[in-house]
Amino acid sequence: MAEGTNGQGALTSPRVTIEELSIEEKLRYVGGATSLHQKLLSRLIARRKMSERAMSRRYDAWNAVDENCRLFIDLSRQAKKGDNTTDPNKKEIPWARSIVVPMSYAILQVYLTQLMGIFTRRDPPLEIQGVGPEDIRPAKLMNAVIAYDQVQTNYILELYTFLQDALKYGIGGAHDTWEEEYGWITQRYNPIVAQMYSLMGIPTPQRKWDMRRQYQLVEAFDPFNTFPDPRISLSKLQRGEFFFITLYRGYLELLANSQENGGNYFNIDAIPKTAPKPQAIRSRNRFQTSQMNLIGSMDESDKGFHAITSGVVELIPEQWELGSGTRPEKWHFAWVDDTVIIRAHQMDYDHQ
Repeated sequence: MAEGTNGQGALTSPRVTIEELSIEEKLRYVGGATSLHQKLLSRLIARRKMSERAMSRRYDAWNAVDENCRLFIDLSRQAKKGDNTTDPNKKEIPWARSIVVPMSYAILQVYLTQLMGIFTRRDPPLEIQGVGPEDIRPAKLMNAVIAYDQVQTNYILELYTFLQDALKYGIGGAHDTWEEEYGWITQRYNPIVAQMYSLMGIPTPQRKWDMRRQYQLVEAFDPFNTFPDPRISLSKLQRGEFFFITLYRGYLELLANSQENGGNYFNIDAIPKTAPKPQAIRSRNRFQTSQMNLIGSMDESDKGFHAITSGVVELIPEQWELGSGTRPEKWHFAWVDDTVIIRAHQMDYDHQ
């Protein structure tokens, strides 16, 4: 800040420059978006759309895989001949063939069962082993922590999901983050302290908003809503300059993860002012996602669900007007319904 005079010797209020503002203040959405907010949002959406154009070329084949796995039968489909042409006078089902053996589905399940057996033969599934005798005790302590984290994140189910995705679609994996869950907790006291509080008129036990648990969150991403840098092979996702996933979350969950409540999100107050855009829901569970197309609310207090795009971009802060840094850094962004940025922070993890 700089302090000056008004020409008559009187002190003026400090002048705040854009460099001194926090990220949240630079991207504040109050009555509308700032120019920097819109510029960053356009850059982020442009990167996701570039990936979406490349990934969408796979969707038809993935949908056909899903139909096979569900033994789905399209009664309107014309019968296919041996030369891959169709017979316009004959239907595929039920007259063209007497029986269909789902061999590809059976092979998929055999592979999946074998892989699950390999990955879960230990308890915990991911186990730390020391190199020398001095590592035995630290390794046991780390295994206890890892086992706790894997139970909290339901790791076996997530493992099954992304292994199945990898076999079905050729791409499967999970994003791995450090989760800090906030909520209401009941603080209890030992009988002596509780009796003293009772004499002072302080109620016991007490409820307060605080951190409920911390753990390593592993969540399988949906290939249909995954947007890696298309200029990099899918086998080397982390070498790309960006990686996004789209999730659907309720407003109350976003509010619980706001900065005011201990989380990372800002601009939460702007979300109810932006109606979700109707869109076709793409998902590996597309047969069960029709309810997500319901745009609207049950009553005036229901804010509905929103499309949250979240991910990492490698950038130079000076070029993005996010700081004075001139070296590449990884930043974590999240935005709602392609309208409001709710997260823009440099990644905390030293391993990048």
